[in-house]
Amino acid sequence: MTESHLNTLGNLLVVLFVVTNMLSLGMSMSIKEIVAPLRDVALTLKALIANFVLVPLGAYLLARLLQLEHEATIGFILIATAAGEPFVTKLGQLSKADPAYILALLVMLQVVSVVYMPVMLPLLLPGVTVSPWDIAKPLIFLMLVPLAIGLGVKATREKSPVCCARLWIGYPRSLLPLL
Repeated sequence: MTESHLNTLGNLLVVLFVVTNMLSLGMSMSIKEIVAPLRDVALTLKALIANFVLVPLGAYLLARLLQLEHEATIGFILIATAAGEPFVTKLGQLSKADPAYILALLVMLQVVSVVYMPVMLPLLLPGVTVSPWDIAKPLIFLMLVPLAIGLGVKATREKSPVCCARLWIGYPRSLLPLL
């Protein structure tokens, strides 16, 4: 296998992990369970300040202090301003954190990042422009859509478990009215 094949395989596996993880989380929680932890206003504000003020400010100061090359500074600042890392859910599970809070925080951080990054990156990196759609597209299709599908499957399974079970084991759609 060549290096490009391995890179392609690695990228595919990361996408597969993110999509299946979000689908799994959606199938294990309800919207009410996901939104409930955000009612803790103090904790939510601390998370927002940490992710959108402290981390980017620290990265900016560190990049200036270390006098990183321009390309390295851009990458460093991009990573620091992009809150809502998809692997946080798995790290939260490993640390036995509240999965509903981790998921709620992840979704909130991603939504805020779509607005935050196009505003902050040009301030931190003069000459850089960022499209909100370019930021939102992977978040929507790789994380929010699988989460919504998982939530939909869970809701369907709870409302009609027999019908849902038959649907998932392969009954053709044309037979569903007969069930």
